Amino acid sequence: MGAFRETCLFLIWFLSESSSLFSSCKLRKQFNFNEMHKAGDVILGGLFEVHYTSVFHEPTFTSEPNQLSCQGFDPPGFRHAMTMAYAIDEINKNPNLLQNVSLGYSLYDNCATLVIGFSAALSLASGREEQFLLQETCLGTTPVLGIVGDSFSTFSIATSDVIGLFKLPMVSYFATCSCLSDRRRFPSFFRTIPSDAFQVRAMIQIMKHFGWTWAGLLVSDDDYGRHVARSFQSDLTESFGGCLAYSEILPWGDNPAELKRIVHLMKKSTARVVIVFAHRIHMIQLMEEVVTQNITGLQWMASEAWTTAAVLQTPRLMPYLGGTLGIAIRRGEISGLRDFLLKTSPDKSNNHRNRMVSQFWEYTFRCKFAPPPAGWVASGGALCTGQEDLASVETEFLDVSNLRPEYNIYKAVYSLAYALDDMLRCVPGRGPFSGHSCAALQTLEPWQLIHYLEKVNFTTTFGDQVSFDENGDALPIYDIINWQWLPDGKINVQNVGVVKKSASKGEELTLDEENIFWSFVFKQTLSRATAQLKRSSSLFSSCKLRKQFNFNEMHKAGDVILGGLFEVHYTSVFHEPTFTSEPNQLSCQGFDPPGFRHAMTMAYAIDEINKNPNLLQNVSLGYSLYDNCATLVIGFSAALSLASGREEQFLLQETCLGTTPVLGIVGDSFSTFSIATSDVIGLFKLPMVSYFATCSCLSDRRRFPSFFRTIPSDAFQVRAMIQIMKHFGWTWAGLLVSDDDYGRHVARSFQSDLTESIGGCLAYSEILPWGDNPAELKRIVHLMKKSTARVVIVFAHQIHMIQLMEEVVTQNITGLQWMASEAWTTAAVLQTPRLMPYLGGTLGIAIRRGEISGLRDFLLKTSPDKSNNHRNRMVSQFWEYTFRCKFAPPPAGWVASGGALCTGQEDLASVETEFLDVSNLRPEYNIYKAVYSLAYALDDMLRCVPGRGPFSGHSCAALQTLEPWQLIHYLEKVNFTTTFGDQVSFDENGDALPIYDIINWQWLPDGKINVQNVGVVKKSASKGEELTLDEENIFWSFVFKQVLSVAFINKHEYPWCVHYSNEKM
Repeated sequence: MGAFRETCLFLIWFLSESSSLFSSCKLRKQFNFNEMHKAGDVILGGLFEVHYTSVFHEPTFTSEPNQLSCQGFDPPGFRHAMTMAYAIDEINKNPNLLQNVSLGYSLYDNCATLVIGFSAALSLASGREEQFLLQETCLGTTPVLGIVGDSFSTFSIATSDVIGLFKLPMVSYFATCSCLSDRRRFPSFFRTIPSDAFQVRAMIQIMKHFGWTWAGLLVSDDDYGRHVARSFQSDLTESFGGCLAYSEILPWGDNPAELKRIVHLMKKSTARVVIVFAHRIHMIQLMEEVVTQNITGLQWMASEAWTTAAVLQTPRLMPYLGGTLGIAIRRGEISGLRDFLLKTSPDKSNNHRNRMVSQFWEYTFRCKFAPPPAGWVASGGALCTGQEDLASVETEFLDVSNLRPEYNIYKAVYSLAYALDDMLRCVPGRGPFSGHSCAALQTLEPWQLIHYLEKVNFTTTFGDQVSFDENGDALPIYDIINWQWLPDGKINVQNVGVVKKSASKGEELTLDEENIFWSFVFKQTLSRATAQLKRSSSLFSSCKLRKQFNFNEMHKAGDVILGGLFEVHYTSVFHEPTFTSEPNQLSCQGFDPPGFRHAMTMAYAIDEINKNPNLLQNVSLGYSLYDNCATLVIGFSAALSLASGREEQFLLQETCLGTTPVLGIVGDSFSTFSIATSDVIGLFKLPMVSYFATCSCLSDRRRFPSFFRTIPSDAFQVRAMIQIMKHFGWTWAGLLVSDDDYGRHVARSFQSDLTESIGGCLAYSEILPWGDNPAELKRIVHLMKKSTARVVIVFAHQIHMIQLMEEVVTQNITGLQWMASEAWTTAAVLQTPRLMPYLGGTLGIAIRRGEISGLRDFLLKTSPDKSNNHRNRMVSQFWEYTFRCKFAPPPAGWVASGGALCTGQEDLASVETEFLDVSNLRPEYNIYKAVYSLAYALDDMLRCVPGRGPFSGHSCAALQTLEPWQLIHYLEKVNFTTTFGDQVSFDENGDALPIYDIINWQWLPDGKINVQNVGVVKKSASKGEELTLDEENIFWSFVFKQVLSVAFINKHEYPWCVHYSNEKM
C-alpha cells in the first residue's frame, strides 16, 4: 500500500465552479512509470506486475513527497506484458480483423503496489501530456479505448471505481474477487478469469470428494482474501457439514512475529488440510517460517494466485509442499509467442518510453545501459550494448510451456479487438444506438464499445469459446494441478483434473486420482481418516469534460472553499444500463432531515469561523456541499467533482497554473465511500477529514496519507464492546455485520479479540445484506432464534437494522441483549413503542455528544434561494419535504391532484421536524470539529513567518500557489480545544483521541422511551483504555434480566467454535 500520486485526469475532466478559486487546467502530478508503448490508430492500455514490490518513502510534508521506487524484476510478469504486445502484433497482421485500423498499446508496470497501479490506470484513462487540443466544445477521446488489467483484485476494485464512472471498458486477466461481479458498482468491468465464488465452490468440491471436513484457512489481507474468508465457512458447512479449525490473515510486508504466531497455530491444530487464498509473496514468507518450525504432513490446497509459482517448487520446499493440490487458470497455447519474445530488444534511442525492455535487458544480462550508476564500472560492472544474444541465456521469460495468465491476457486483448471490429462493421441506419445510428471511431464514447464487448463471442485457436455473462464474467473453467516430487528428486507440476460449469450440466468435477502424488506423511493420515469415515458413514492528449453529474448540492462563495459530503437522502434508484444509449444517472430517494442537519452544521461552523476575528483574518471560507444519497457511485462522483471542479471553461497560462477547487473535504460518512474516495484524493494529497468513517483500515498511512478523522476507529470500538462484555461476563454471543468495509473489518477481528481478551466465542457471525433480500434476513433471524446466544452485537447501518427488525418482529424474538455500534445506536427511527419490546435495554457505543451554541438559531434561518434553486438544491428539497409542497414548475398533475406550491415564505419555526432537534449532537459535533481542524490548519499556515517556514529553504506556503500536501503538514500538528471543552488533535495515523459514550435504550413504565448515557470508554496517554459504567441506571429487558445469571455457552451448538477457541489459547 502506498501514498498515491499523479494525474491530470480529474482536473482535466472537471474544472472549478467556485468564483473564488479561478478555473484552471493544471497537470497535478507527473509520474515516472516503467512503461512500454507502440503507436497505432487505436490505443489499448495494459497493467502488469513487472516488479513484485516497491519501496515506500515516509513523507514529512515539509517537501513534496517522493514517488515510490520499484524493486524485484519479475521475468514472468514481463512475459505477461509482452503477451499483450504479441496479441496486438498478431491482430494487426490479421486481414480479417480490424481492417484499415492499427492497434497500438501503452503498457505500465504496477510494481505490485496499489498506488502505482492506480496512478498508471488514471494516466491511461486521461493521458500525461501538458499540451491540450482545445476546441469550442472541448472535444476529444480518451487516450485509450480499453484497458487490459489489473492483476490484483484490490487494484481492479480501486481502478474500476473510477474508470466505471466514465464507462471505460476494463478487462482483467487475473482479478478473481467475486465482488467484481457487482454490475451496479462495476458496470464496465469484464474478466477472462472465473470469479472466486466459483473457485471456492471448486475447492469445496475437491474437499467433499475426499471427505476432508476439518481444515484451516489462510487468506491475504486484501479484497481477494477477505471475500473468500467471508464465504468459505458458510459454504463449507452448507455443502457437506465441514468446519474450519482456524481462519487467519497473512500479513503484507515484513511481519515475522505474526507469521510465527500463525504457523505455531497450524502446528498445534489437528487440521491437516490447509487452504491458502493468497499471493506468491505471502507463500514465500510463510514457507520460511514453516521450514523453521519444520511442519510436514500437511495437505496444501492452493488458489490460482500461487498454484503455478515456480519459486516455491524447489528441493528445499518440496518436503513440505509436495502433494499440493491447486486450482489453476486454464492452460492455453499461443502459437508464435516464443519467436516473438526472442525478438525482444531495447530501443536505445528511446529508453524512457520503453523502460520495461531496458530493465529486462539489464536484469537478464547483469549489465547497465549508459550512463551507468556511479561506481558501477569501477566495481567491475558491465555496460549493456543492446546486442547481447537473448537466445543464449536461460530465462523464465522464454518459457511458454505453461501459459495460464498469458492465455487470459491473450483472450482479453482479442475480446477488445473483436468488440471494436464489430462496432466498425456497423451498417448506418441499422445500428444499435439512437435512431439506429452507428458509433464512429473519431467520436466514440466508451460506453458504446461496452455494448459490443457484452456481445463478444469467438473461439480461440486453442479451441476455447470466449464470451461474457451479464456480470462481465467469462465461462468458468479451471484446471486442477498436483505438485509431484518424484523418486529421482525431480519436480513435476501435473494436470490431474478439471472443474467447470456449463449451461447444460452445471458444475462438474473430474479427477484423475491414480495420478495424484500425496505427501508420504499426509498419505498415512489420509488412510486413517478414510478408514474412520468408512466406519462412521493513441497516446495523443486532449481535453474533454468526460461527464457532467447532477448532484443535490449547496454552495457558498469564499476566498477558500471547503468541500463536504453528507447523506441527505438514504437510498437511490439504479437504472439498468443497456449501452445502446448513454446510461442514466442514479436518482436519489428518501430525504433524511438529520442528514441535512449534518450538512447545515458544516455551513454553521463556517459561518461562525468567518465571524471570528481571531481566526483566518482577512480570509473568508466558503463551501460546496454534496449529497451522497448513501450510494457509493454518487458519493464518489461528488468527491471527484470537489477535487477538480465541474466547469468546461479553462483559464490557461504558460505554466498551466492553478489550485484545486477545494482545499479540504469534510466527509465521507461511510467507511467504504471514504476508502474509495481517499484512494483517489490521496493521489493529490488533498486533505479529507471524516466525521463518521470508522473502519480501522483507514489508519493505514501508506495507503491513505491525506485521510484524517474526528471519530475513533473500529479497532477501539471493538475493544470497547469486548470490555463491556468482559465486565458482565458475556462470553457467548452472535455477531451481525454490514456487507461493506465497515462490517467486514469488524468481522475479521472480533472473534480473535474476543477469544484473546476473555476466552469468549461467537455462536454465529452473519452478513446483513444491502437492499431488498427478505429470504436472507429470514434465514439469519431464524438462526438467531435457534441459537442459545442471548447477546447480539450488530455493526451495521440504520437501514440494515430497520430491515432486520421487521423480520425479528415477524418471528417474535424477545429476550435478546442487543449491543449497538455507533452507526445505529442513536437511530430514533428504531426507538418506537412497536420495537422497544425487542430492543429495550440495548447497550450502544455512541459518538461523543457535544454542544454547539447557536446552531439551532442558525438552522431556523434556513430558507430556499428561489433565484438559484439548482446550486442550493438541498435546501429546496428540504423545504418541499418539510412543507409537503413543490416549487414551480411542479411535476405534471401535482396541482390538479391537490398538491400545494411552495412559496419559500413558509414558517419553519411552526413545524415539528427532526431537523431542528439539537439535543443530541453526535455526528454534528464531529463535523464541527472537522471543519475547525481544517480552519486552524489553514490559519497556522497563513501565520507562517517568511524565512522561518517548514518548507524548502525555510519558506512558507502561499494561498495562491498552495499545494494540498502543504496544508497536511499543518493539519498533522493541529491542537485546539472546542468550546465544549474537548481537545482535538491527530495521531500519526490521522486518528483523533478515542472516546465514546455508552448509552442505554430505556423503556419506562409510563411507556416513554429514554436514551440515557450510562458510561464512557476512552483512551488517555497516562491511563490507557478505561471503562466507566453507571450500572444502577442501566435498564434491562425483563426477559433478558431473568437469564443474566445463566451460562450462555452451549458447546454442542457450534463445536468448531470451541475447537477454534481451544487451539487459539
